[in-house]
Amino acid sequence: MATNPKNDDSPQLVDVLNDLLTTMEAQATTIQALLEQGHQSLRRASALAIKEEASPNLIKFVSKIVLISNETINSISSTRQQLESAHTGVRYLYEQLKTTSNVQALDIEPLLADALTGTYNRRAMDRLLEKIMSSVDSNGEHKKVVLAIADIDHLSKINEEHGREAGDMALKHFGQISNLTLRNTDHVVRYGEEEFLLIMTDTDLNGARFAIERLRDQLKRTPLVIVDKNVTISVKFSAGMAALPTDSMPDSVIKDCFAALHAAKQSGRNCLKIAALSSTQEDE
Repeated sequence: MATNPKNDDSPQLVDVLNDLLTTMEAQATTIQALLEQGHQSLRRASALAIKEEASPNLIKFVSKIVLISNETINSISSTRQQLESAHTGVRYLYEQLKTTSNVQALDIEPLLADALTGTYNRRAMDRLLEKIMSSVDSNGEHKKVVLAIADIDHLSKINEEHGREAGDMALKHFGQISNLTLRNTDHVVRYGEEEFLLIMTDTDLNGARFAIERLRDQLKRTPLVIVDKNVTISVKFSAGMAALPTDSMPDSVIKDCFAALHAAKQSGRNCLKIAALSSTQEDE
């Protein structure tokens, strides 16, 4: 296997930038809210001054303050958009670093990445599963593996309401957030048009369920923002999950995942179902 030097400082640097941008964005939100409250008060003061026939100089002064306040709000709004764009860029950089690290570690060609989402493609899936299933832990035992099929909810509706480009951005957003949220030992494969195979290693069903719900929470906290269209989209997904025993064929387990995914969709979407468990054990 080819080895490549790993830059251990890069992920930490990205984490610092990510935290900084998150803090700045939160502060911008607070400042903008306060300015908007003040702006409304100034508009009321201006209207009152005119109504009570205040002096022309006072009316002119208040109107000027209202104008400056409005310009400041617009400036803050523009800064927030720039911060969101920078935030997205930092997260994309982190995702690229992680994907590159995984590709190098598994000795898989970069051409096996999906062109749109930056995740692995179907050609890489077989190699990933073969390599993972043949690996053992420090005790010489086969590592536990859990598979999940995640399907973007209502992607066709996103395409219809905001255009196909927005749908592609939603797929890319899901791939990036998945790569950022899951561990370096986990892998994301674009399995179909709007379906992703999540390969989670060194974990059981409970651990994998926690990881998927953490991904769902992260997507909820970081919606897709399309600045030029002034659109914010909450990307949600349904998922079906199953453990991958060492004596099972991945294809059969993936089939079980799809069956569980179908159950999740039937339950109203935006939820997780686990294959081969009773309804009382499934995660709603």
